[in-house]
Amino acid sequence: VRWAVQRYSKRMVQLMKLCGIKPEVRGRERLPPAPFILAPKHSSYGDGFLMYVQFDELAFVTGDHLERFPLVPKVLEKLGAIVIDNCGGPEAREHKRFRAGVWHMQEASQWPVVPVATSLGLRWQQQDYAKYPGPAVIEFLDPIAPGLGKDEFLEQLGGAIRSNTDRLIAEGRE
Repeated sequence: VRWAVQRYSKRMVQLMKLCGIKPEVRGRERLPPAPFILAPKHSSYGDGFLMYVQFDELAFVTGDHLERFPLVPKVLEKLGAIVIDNCGGPEAREHKRFRAGVWHMQEASQWPVVPVATSLGLRWQQQDYAKYPGPAVIEFLDPIAPGLGKDEFLEQLGGAIRSNTDRLIAEGRE
C-alpha cells in the first residue's frame, strides 16, 4: 500500500507540473534526524502529495474529511495514519485543535516538530478544481524541540507557520 501511495503521489506531483504548477521544496537541510513530526500549513490537496514524496517512510495525521472517499479509510488504516475529527467546526477552531494534537504527540514521543509553510494554495485551492500556473513552495522550517509548555508551543508553531506562509504567498504573488 505504501508503494502504491508513493507512486500515486509522484504522479500527482507530475500532474501539477503539467498544469503549470512549479513545485519547489525548501529547507530540507533543517530536517532533524528521524523520527520527527511534520506540522504543515495545509492549504491545498496538493500539499500532502508534495510532502509525501519527500520521504521514504512517513506516518501522518489527517482529518476525517478523507474518509468520505471510497477505499480511502482502508488505505489510511494500512498506512498507519492517525485520523482526527476536524470536520465539525469553524476553521480557526479546527487548526487550534490540530496544533494542540501535535503538542500532545510531541509530549508523548519527545520528537521534534518541524513546522511546514506552503504557498501551494495559490495554485491548487482546497475546494477548487481549477489549477493556476506558477511557483508553489513547501518550506520545512526550524524544528521545535520538545519540552515547551502547551501555550508556548502553540504560539511558536502557529507564529512560524503563519508568518512564513504569508511570506511565501506574498512571494508567489509577485
